[in-house]
Amino acid sequence: MLREPHTSARLWTAAALMTGGIFIKHSIVALPLTAVKCVTRVYTDLAVVDVTPQGFVVREMVEISRDELQARTGAPLAFAPDCKPLTAPPIAEPA
Repeated sequence: MLREPHTSARLWTAAALMTGGIFIKHSIVALPLTAVKCVTRVYTDLAVVDVTPQGFVVREMVEISRDELQARTGAPLAFAPDCKPLTAPPIAEPA
């Protein structure tokens, strides 16, 4: 999990820049801008979001309200009909 408090804003901004989307937050981009329109999914500590031609579609999110997620990201969000809670995958035991 990402622990740095502004990581979400930076990832959202990077996604917006790389997809030619809306500027989401005014922050320093933490990811290098390498290609336009190459991002199709964004993973943050708050949600898993698909980047579509129509905008951001939330597929999974932590246990907060949709309004809180909207407020914390600052991005226009749509929610997938099958949006589910974001859970960490099981950790494999070392061999």
